[in-house]
Amino acid sequence: MGKNEKIISILLNEYLNDYIEILGICVGITEYYPQQADSQIRNALTHLSRAAYFDDKAKIDIEVERAKGHIERAKRDCLKLAIIRKKEHISDHIKSVHYAKGGLSEDIMLKRLQVSKDQKVAFINETKGLNVTSELEHVLTQLVNLENDIIQFDKIAFQPSKAVYIASIVIKYVKKIMAVFGMAVMVYWISRGVVPSLFS
Repeated sequence: MGKNEKIISILLNEYLNDYIEILGICVGITEYYPQQADSQIRNALTHLSRAAYFDDKAKIDIEVERAKGHIERAKRDCLKLAIIRKKEHISDHIKSVHYAKGGLSEDIMLKRLQVSKDQKVAFINETKGLNVTSELEHVLTQLVNLENDIIQFDKIAFQPSKAVYIASIVIKYVKKIMAVFGMAVMVYWISRGVVPSLFS
């Protein structure tokens, strides 16, 4: 494969077909354009420009590999941002479900623990210099599926604890009303001289 074919292959496969899709997913989830990924893409294009300039096959291959490395880092930056934001979405949704339904099913809780474990492993592996793009894609897929499970659970689940929660709120306010009423009765009897005043 000639140098032009190599460069075109990276632009088509690594950049257009793969990175742009991941970038779109990231922006859709985070509502934020990842500037750090943009920096990686600029570096990748710089290496591809150098590859286009050189005629030496060894130098071309080095620049092409460096370009691929930068595109991979850009993918990982996007995926990590999307994972962090999706976890925030899920956390907010879980709080809502806890309020409305009193908790989540055991199956959902186990899935949540598993995706947290997989994310931790992927992040640690990246610090070791490993290419974890596919692992991060898997974690993000797990999170999207987990969110869908929580949404479905929220739609169909009924927990008696909701009624218990409402009852506890009612009881709390009744206690406050009774405390105020009791204080008013005591003040009345003190003012009538039936109960010795604490201030006399």
